[in-house]
Amino acid sequence: MNKNTLSKETIFFLITVCISTCFGTFLSSQKVTDPFLYYDIAFVKSIQDERQINFPDVGPYKSLSLAPGRSVILAQYANMMGINPEALQFFPLGSILISATFYYLALRFLKSPIIACLITLYLILNLSHATALYSVFAYGIALPILFGVMLVYMNIFDRREIIDIVLLLLLFIAANFIHYTIATWVILFLFGANLLVGFRTVVDKYQQSYPQAIQVYYLTSALVVIFFTFNQVIYESFLPFFGSSSLEGAAQNFLSYLSFGISENSSPYSFPRSRLIGLVSTFTLLLILVPISVGLIYHIWNHFKHSPTERVINVWTPILGGILLIGIVDSAVYSVRGSISTKAFSILFPLLTLHYFQRTGKRSLAVVVAIILFATSIIKIGAFYENSYLISNDKLNTTIDEIRPSSEWMTKNGPNNKYYLLADLNLYGKYLLSSVNDSKEPIFLSFDDDNYARVIGESSETWKSTPDIIAVDAASSEPLIGFVWGRYKPLKEYADRIINNPAINLIYDDGSIWLAKPVN
Repeated sequence: MNKNTLSKETIFFLITVCISTCFGTFLSSQKVTDPFLYYDIAFVKSIQDERQINFPDVGPYKSLSLAPGRSVILAQYANMMGINPEALQFFPLGSILISATFYYLALRFLKSPIIACLITLYLILNLSHATALYSVFAYGIALPILFGVMLVYMNIFDRREIIDIVLLLLLFIAANFIHYTIATWVILFLFGANLLVGFRTVVDKYQQSYPQAIQVYYLTSALVVIFFTFNQVIYESFLPFFGSSSLEGAAQNFLSYLSFGISENSSPYSFPRSRLIGLVSTFTLLLILVPISVGLIYHIWNHFKHSPTERVINVWTPILGGILLIGIVDSAVYSVRGSISTKAFSILFPLLTLHYFQRTGKRSLAVVVAIILFATSIIKIGAFYENSYLISNDKLNTTIDEIRPSSEWMTKNGPNNKYYLLADLNLYGKYLLSSVNDSKEPIFLSFDDDNYARVIGESSETWKSTPDIIAVDAASSEPLIGFVWGRYKPLKEYADRIINNPAINLIYDDGSIWLAKPVN
């Protein structure tokens, strides 16, 4: 590698990290966050002065024990930086870590600094996933570990050293303690990579295949045992949601996602996605998946066209198998939970897309596709802004400071030490954070179609779970987040109906927040 090439790589690396950090800082200034991060931050705030961290068996923090590492890391960050956990929540750490590691991974994989820069910026600026990536949320901390696993795995094909196996084991343990999704991605990546290498070895009877990969079979088996032994998420968060109704709901979500117009939703209360967002999202997904599908067909046909002795296993072969398995299984797992996930498609599959374009022999074509993907993220910023989705010139979401008066009112006037609060997931997170060290703690009740209809006065059915308090963000223009990540219209659109609803009794109004009780 000559000096000029190294200089070019460094320049594009600095451009990538600088732009990513600036965008992360912008999202931080807009107080954009993933609503589940409130649980971590509230727990860190509650134990900040403790010498020992104990995860409760019941209550809103129970699920944090499934991946305790991230709470420990956040507590360490807050203490070392000397900042309040509430400020740490919006620190753009993920933008820095992900942009640096993903750029290097893309550079190693695609061998082009400009493509690595463009595809990294496409990911960081993509508002469909930016809320989970830019800050100290689990994905922002754990994804760089997955990228590290891929980079270490590449080294196995350049050298055979035990240190690489040890590094893979340590990286998996770190991911398992931070985020169970990324831990499963590590397992799936190694399993898919081993499967494809093993298939090539058996089918081709080509004994000169990389023997270094044999050690990874045993390591992958060990990781599976570690995961099922020390991580209870599959037993508590996956199996209970499995069912045919969940699959049906996932199919409807996926069909609405693949829409060139305003999506047709089964619920009349769903937040309407704009035509432009639907168009860009569908176009981007097709741009990523179609070349991979065509490339795979050609790759398989070309494979059997040659004799076994002419077939070569290179580092790209296992990477292909690992990434494909991640995408397929991740989408299927979320489907049985009644949702649809395109995270793997958006994050990892562009590496395969651009690689297939490079294999055409026209490197400039891959650059053009990378520019187009980057452009889709830029267009999404404007579309989300126009649609008052995450960012807007209008007031989107009530801040933590603005909900404190209503939180203090509930502490003084609430019904029980632990009361059931029906609220948007974002709003509940703020109340949970505000209630730390108070005498009363809110227990989350989620909005679904039935609860939403009752609150706006369009249903007279009895409550399945009767809330003690109903919290309404009367100022927010952002979609209300309900059950299984369902997004509903902001309740302020039904302000008159809520006020005149005889089934609920308004007991608090400070201009931003309304609190109500159901009438028995």
